[in-house]
Amino acid sequence: MIRFLSIRDLAVIDRLELELDAGFTILTGETGAGKSILVGALGLLRGARASSGLVRTGAERAVVEAMAEDADGGERVLRREVSARGRSRAFVDDRLVSTAALRAVGARLLDIHGQHEHQALLDPSTHLDLLDRHAGLGPLRGSVREAFAEVTANARGYDANARVDGALVQEMVSGGVETIVGVSYDAQLGPILLFGTGGVMVEVYN
Repeated sequence: MIRFLSIRDLAVIDRLELELDAGFTILTGETGAGKSILVGALGLLRGARASSGLVRTGAERAVVEAMAEDADGGERVLRREVSARGRSRAFVDDRLVSTAALRAVGARLLDIHGQHEHQALLDPSTHLDLLDRHAGLGPLRGSVREAFAEVTANARGYDANARVDGALVQEMVSGGVETIVGVSYDAQLGPILLFGTGGVMVEVYN
């Protein structure tokens, strides 16, 4: 959801700032009032192609900036600058990024519905975000993401331990332990490998 939009020196617009509240906002005007320029400005924030023809006559560069709310309830700031020489720079949260990176972020925050325009509703990759937003689950997404990261880290640690244990077993076998008798599990100690050689039982704790 767009919270703030700023346009400077774009086409016939000298300076424009819009603060948008939650809910449905309608912008109306006569033909030539500049409605399509606003749509074009949003397109720039979605990574659309830029050219020097977009810069207002006499200005050094055009700047379009928007603050939008993401699915998690956080705020992201997108900015696009186009110089009179046709050079373009893109920023996300005041960090210089490539146009492709701006396009990826902008596609998640801004959607333009129109004839032959991009429509996120038809893109399966956006459906989960739309459902979570409709259900008001934005704040919980961060918690789920952190929990998933923790589980993944623990799983990687377990795999690393398994590789170490495997190396230990190989070392014991090469050192003369001939037979793996069995595997047991202790609630406090964890897995226990049982080896046998020469009538001697050996327990290896994880």
